[in-house]
Amino acid sequence: MKKFFQYRWKSQRGQLLLLLLITLGMGVGAAALFVPPGEGVKGGLEQVRLQAPALANLLNMRLFILPGDHLVSLLFGLLLPLSSLWYVNSAAARLQARPLYTGEIIWLVNAPRAKGLVVLTHYAIILVGVLAQYALLAFSAWAGRFLFPAWRVDMLPLLRVCLGAFLLMGLPAGAAVLAAALSRDGRMPRLVPVLMLLFFILRMAANLGGSAAWLQYLTPFTLFDVWGVLRGQPGSLLLTLVPFAAGGLLAVLGAAIFARRDLS
Repeated sequence: MKKFFQYRWKSQRGQLLLLLLITLGMGVGAAALFVPPGEGVKGGLEQVRLQAPALANLLNMRLFILPGDHLVSLLFGLLLPLSSLWYVNSAAARLQARPLYTGEIIWLVNAPRAKGLVVLTHYAIILVGVLAQYALLAFSAWAGRFLFPAWRVDMLPLLRVCLGAFLLMGLPAGAAVLAAALSRDGRMPRLVPVLMLLFFILRMAANLGGSAAWLQYLTPFTLFDVWGVLRGQPGSLLLTLVPFAAGGLLAVLGAAIFARRDLS
């Protein structure tokens, strides 16, 4: 299975490379935009939070005082989740769904391996890709100090946040693999990415509070409280194990269904 993993890993290198380049750009950009307190005029991002509080709440922006707060406010409310969702779905389509159209799937399942293991291998590859994204973000946050002297991120809280974001993405990854395993024509069913995007929009709307706060109970993205994880609130990181476990179950379901399919 090691050689099979390596072979399939190469199939999604393009999507992963693009994801990592985007993530690196976001990490360096966040450091470049940071304005430390006590330097006079408030930074542009802090002005946005003060002058457009509704937009700041929508994007879950709360603080820009410390570098870690700045990074979380700028990236974890919209940019990072959307990039992760894009990768998860595009990688699932490339690894699992597309071979059904090209005929490559016949070779994959005719080799001496169980068909279900093909699906689970693709799921593992996607998880490794997402893990690489957040590991690179953490590294860029640490390395930013060498480019921007005022940029000193407290790494332990950031590592908790990156781990929580990775665990949360286990659910979209499992759902995407399940959808790809159900594909009949090599195309990803649109229902799963649309649902994931809808759940994410509901999470953003719930950030507005007030009459929209109840929307948080309709989306699994609520299980990742990024500010609670950053502050080390008890149980906040453990909650992210729920979507990760659910994603694993969806991937196993996809493997079981795919194992029984007649691909001839």
